[in-house]
Amino acid sequence: MSRLVSVAIIVGSLILALLVVSLGLVLLGQQPDTILLTMFSGAFGSFYGLSETLLRTVPVLLCALAAAIPAESGQINIGGEGQLHLGAIGAVLVTGPLMGRSAPLVIILMITAAIFAGAVWAAIPATLRALLGVNEALVSLFLNYVAIYLLQYLVQGPLRDPASQGWPMGSPLDKDLVLSRLGDTRLHLGIFVAILLALFSAAVIRLTRRGTELRVVGLNAAASATVGIPVRGYLFASLALGGAVAGLAGYYEIAAVQHRLRPDLSLGFGYSGFLVAWICRRQLLLIIPVSILVAGLIVGAENLQITSGLPAATGDVAQGFLLLFVLLSQPLLAWLKRRRAIRLVMESELS
Repeated sequence: MSRLVSVAIIVGSLILALLVVSLGLVLLGQQPDTILLTMFSGAFGSFYGLSETLLRTVPVLLCALAAAIPAESGQINIGGEGQLHLGAIGAVLVTGPLMGRSAPLVIILMITAAIFAGAVWAAIPATLRALLGVNEALVSLFLNYVAIYLLQYLVQGPLRDPASQGWPMGSPLDKDLVLSRLGDTRLHLGIFVAILLALFSAAVIRLTRRGTELRVVGLNAAASATVGIPVRGYLFASLALGGAVAGLAGYYEIAAVQHRLRPDLSLGFGYSGFLVAWICRRQLLLIIPVSILVAGLIVGAENLQITSGLPAATGDVAQGFLLLFVLLSQPLLAWLKRRRAIRLVMESELS
C-alpha cells in the first residue's frame, strides 16, 4: 500500500507540475500543448530520444542512490554534484602516470580512483557528522561549490589541453579508454550498471541484517546505540558509500560522454538525483522509473531549446514544481497514516 500511495503522489505531483508550467507558458504567449508534446516526443517519442534519456538516466540514477543510501540512516546528502565532479577528476588524474599501460588496467584504475575520490569527498561531511554532530546536509552542499571551482581551476591551469586554443578543457582521453557505445546511440553499458546497483542496494537494505540495522539507525539513532548497533560506523559508511556511487557517475561522464574534463561536466545531475531520492522517500525500487522520468525532463527541455527557443531551464522549473507538490503532499500522507492507525486500533478493540 505504501508503494502504491507513493506512486500516486508522484503521478499526481507530475500532473500538477505540468499544469503549472503550462500556465506559465500561456502567460508567455506560448502554446502549452505544443510545448509539452515537444518535450515528450524529444525524450520518449523516438529511438534516439529514448537513448538520450537513458544516457542522462545514468548520472541521475547514480546520484539518486548517492542520496538514498545515506537517507536510510537518517542523513541528507546534497553533495552528489560535488562527489560526481571529484569522481571525474580522480578518473582523469590517474591516466597521466599510467600512460602507455594496457587499456583494461587503466580503465580499472580509473573506475577505482573515481569511486575512491567520491567516497573521500563524502567522508568529509560523514566524519564531521559522526564525530562532532555537524549538519551533513550543509557541509555536503557547500562542498559542491568547492569541487566545481576545483575542476574549473584544473581545466584553466594544470590540466588544460595545450591544443585547446585557450578554451578551458582538459586533454582528451586516449581512444582505448573511451567506453564503446551501444549501436548508433551515445548510450553505454553504464545504464545497466546503474540499474543493477539500484536493485542490489534495494535488496541489501531490505533483506540483510546490515540493511536492517542501517534502517534502524535512521529511525532512532539513540535507541540503536543502546542495543549495541555501531551508529557512528553506519553514519560514516552510508554517506561515504553514497559518495562512492556518485564518483562512479563522474567516471561515466568522463569515459563515455565528455571524454575530457570540462567546466560544464554536469547538467546539475547531482541535484536532480537528490530530487529523485527525495521524491521516492526511501522507496528504493521507485528510484529507477523516477530517474528515467527526471532524465526525460532534462532531455525534453534540451529539445525545447533547439526547436522552440525556450531555455533549457524549463526542465529545471518542471523539476522544481514536481518537488514542491511532492512536499505539499506529505501532510496529506501523514493524515492518511494517522487515520489508518486509528482505524486499526479501533478494530482491534472491537475484536
